[in-house]
Amino acid sequence: MFSGQQPGWGIILLGVWGIGALGWFLKSQTWRDQALHPRLVQGLLFLCLLLALMDPKIMYSQIAAANPTLLSKGPIQVFPKTTMIYLQATLALSLGLLAMTALMQSKLQAWQRGIGILLVALAAASHLLVFRMVPFPLIDVFTTLSEASVALLEGRNPYRLTYTDIYQGQGLTPTGFGYLPGIFPWAISGSLLGGDVRMGNFLALAGAALIFLCGNHGQSFPTRCIYACLLFYGGAGLFVAEQAWIDPVLLFLILLAAWCLDRGRELPAGILAGLLCATKQYGIVAFVFLWLLLISRKNFRGSLQFFSVSVGVGVLVQAPFWIWDLPVYWKTVVVGVGQLPFRPDAYTFVSLASSWGIPITGIPWAGAGIFLFLAGKMWSQRNIGLPQCLGSIGLAYFWIFMTNRHAFCNYYQLVFLLLLSCAALANPPALEKKI
Repeated sequence: MFSGQQPGWGIILLGVWGIGALGWFLKSQTWRDQALHPRLVQGLLFLCLLLALMDPKIMYSQIAAANPTLLSKGPIQVFPKTTMIYLQATLALSLGLLAMTALMQSKLQAWQRGIGILLVALAAASHLLVFRMVPFPLIDVFTTLSEASVALLEGRNPYRLTYTDIYQGQGLTPTGFGYLPGIFPWAISGSLLGGDVRMGNFLALAGAALIFLCGNHGQSFPTRCIYACLLFYGGAGLFVAEQAWIDPVLLFLILLAAWCLDRGRELPAGILAGLLCATKQYGIVAFVFLWLLLISRKNFRGSLQFFSVSVGVGVLVQAPFWIWDLPVYWKTVVVGVGQLPFRPDAYTFVSLASSWGIPITGIPWAGAGIFLFLAGKMWSQRNIGLPQCLGSIGLAYFWIFMTNRHAFCNYYQLVFLLLLSCAALANPPALEKKI
């Protein structure tokens, strides 16, 4: 993250993928029947587990992968060797179980449900082991979220604090707490339950896994278990968990709100959407598509209720901090975030254009244009399904991130999780019945 190297070809390849995904979206009328083949889902999980065992840095950070400059100026966290062994054993056991079920599926038919539950339990345990392996990750997200939660419990305004500079004067530590207050219930719950703010993110991811397991009975239970495992292992899942990034919370709020809307429960969906918008500044993007899901079904009364409740909850969550010190709050979460300096090491078209000497002023407008285009497509359609809504949110976020000043690992992990949710909650192909 702090290497300062330009990932030029990686950005280009990611952009090509984004263009292809957008083209497929334009061609597809609906994503209701676009579930992945179960064998493909198994293969994806197998690949993620194999990569984790072969090269752990793909899935979680190692001391050797950290920036030497930062390590020389800050405390070196030595990973407990026993915990590392436990984590590798968990990954190896999961890999063995997955391979066994794939090769001996007919013989293990009666055991598939139990094996699936065991795989999900091992995936969840891997995240808990990462927390123990790296109790104090060298990243400002962890320190600021931990210190802000303690301050709030002690009755101090977290938006007035000056936070520990873990980067020792390199100008990388945020000057204030940039998250919206909706994250505090998750962080404080994590601290109280497990002594670690990251436990709140874990609870959110576990909730998303539960939706995967219970939310789509059209897919076989073993397939749903594999999708749930991919929530924990897929992409950079263990690394994101280690670094305390809050994207699992955003995923859970989006997923549960969409699931409620799909079942005609506008009131709880509105509460969840309001919490989403009061947790992260770009939560409003997902809110727009959730609202359009109702409008596409001509549920105008429900859409009005959803909108009103969402706005009311969003205001209610933030109002105490407005009353506490509105100028400080505004300066920190609006002005401060908006004035964050350009990062040349960001994984975006902006950083790529800057390295090539191309003007970057108009690039963010391209992402905004694609967002409006995707929203317009949803507006023009009728009876949109849950998978299409989640896929639209994922693609909108992808293009907004790719054309912005800041986008790192956790941003694209959120995109991955949303697209994974799109596939997990879609109707299965006919071939699944034969497997």
